[in-house]
Order: sequence, then C-alpha cells, then structure tokens
Amino acid sequence: MKKVVVFGSGYMALEISRELINYGLHIMLFIQQGSLNLTSEDIDKIDIIYDYDISLLEPNDFSDVRYIIEASGEQYDNKVKIMNSLKRVVTDRHIIIVHTLAHSITLLASQAKFPQSVMGVQFVPRITKQEKIVAISTSMTSKDSLEAVKELSLAINKDIVFIEDSPGGIVGTALISFIIEAIRILEEGDLTAESIDKIVVLGMNLPKGPLQLADEIGLDTVKFCMEQLYNQTKLNKYRPSKRLNDMVFAGYLGCMSQRGFYQY
Repeated sequence: MKKVVVFGSGYMALEISRELINYGLHIMLFIQQGSLNLTSEDIDKIDIIYDYDISLLEPNDFSDVRYIIEASGEQYDNKVKIMNSLKRVVTDRHIIIVHTLAHSITLLASQAKFPQSVMGVQFVPRITKQEKIVAISTSMTSKDSLEAVKELSLAINKDIVFIEDSPGGIVGTALISFIIEAIRILEEGDLTAESIDKIVVLGMNLPKGPLQLADEIGLDTVKFCMEQLYNQTKLNKYRPSKRLNDMVFAGYLGCMSQRGFYQY
C-alpha cells in the first residue's frame, strides 16, 4: 500500500498517524509547528511537514499517495480550505477521508474536485483500542471508494461499518449527547467531574467517563461539534452550555492545555 497523507492540527491526527505507522504504512503528516507534543519516535517514523502552505502543493507531491486523511479538527473553514487546496493535486484515484464528529460529509464532499472519492470516518481517542471503524458514505460515493476504505481498515486490523451521511453520524451524535448530559449533571452542582465519571465507568462498565473523554477530545473540539450539530438540527440540546463556553474562552481545553474538567 502506498503513502498516506494526514492533515491535522490536534492530537487525533497524531493518533491516526501512529496507528497507521504501527501497521507498516508510510505517513506524511502536515501540522502546525508546536501544535503537538511529538516524541523522538514520532519524528523518526513519520515524515512531518511543519507550517506548510498547502496552496503550494504540486501534483508530484501526491504521485505515490493513495489515501488522504483530513483530521484538522472541527472548524469547517479549515476543512474547506484543505479541500480547495487539494483540487490542484488530486486525481480520481485518490481517496479523501474526512475525520469528523459533527460535519456533513455530503457538504464537504461537494467542495472536493472528485466528490465520489470523499468519505467520512469517525475515530475516538485511543484508536489502538478501537476495534471497528465507522465510515460515512454519501449519495455521491463510488463503489471504488467504499472498497478502498474497506481495504485500509483491513490493513490496520479493524472491522468497518458503513453508514449513510447524517448530522454527526451515529458516533458523533451519541458521543456528544453523552458528554452534554454529563456536563448538565455537573452544572447542577451535586457531583464532581470525578464522581460523575466514576459512576458511569462502574455503572456502565465503560473504560472511561464522558468528562475525561471530553478532555481527551479537546473541549474546543467538543464545543465546535455542539455548534455544528445545533446548526444542522436546530435542537436546543446541542447548544454549548455557559460552563463549556467559559472554559474554552479561558483556554481550559482539556489534556492539550493541561486543564479542563480535570487538571493534568
């Protein structure tokens, strides 16, 4: 299998890259300088391109690339910018995989040069423990793209489940709803974040609680997801709470800032 390109600005992009590396794939990771805490092993094993103006990409840069994974976070404008820049370099043999917990894949695919080659995927933190990948198709997705994404999932030893595009997909809506309810309980003031997570972990036999998971995803990303889900559905339950807004405005973004619902 040929080289995989990953565009990212957060920890999820690095997790994806590490998981692909574990299965022998060659990774080229485009990130901003200082946006991630890279280990010496990351630097040795991954081709890392810092602060690169993707508008300068040339077709030859992608001649040996099969998969392009867009994992730049949940800011729609950033995703569209990457889609537009890729128009200069992609052919119909490239498969563009968009990681998102909130955005419409149909809308993002419509920004691509070859909409039939764009699919969504939903990862969660600790990808190594994720046995299944949820892949999102649109009415434009080609059979070749479906087969190509299935081939990639098998290459990293994961089962794949295909679903049709909808706001947030199954994983995104379930995960964000889970976190929203935990924040609501926290705001009632009767329980601490630690207590809520402990009750959920023990009571539901889950590996971690919703507030710890929110910290790992990044509270700014959680906020973006809520806003996108609200914009697409107009359901008030997806409006970010005052507490979450205040934390993000204060720079308490979770693990990446060493402070969120927990201190690290």
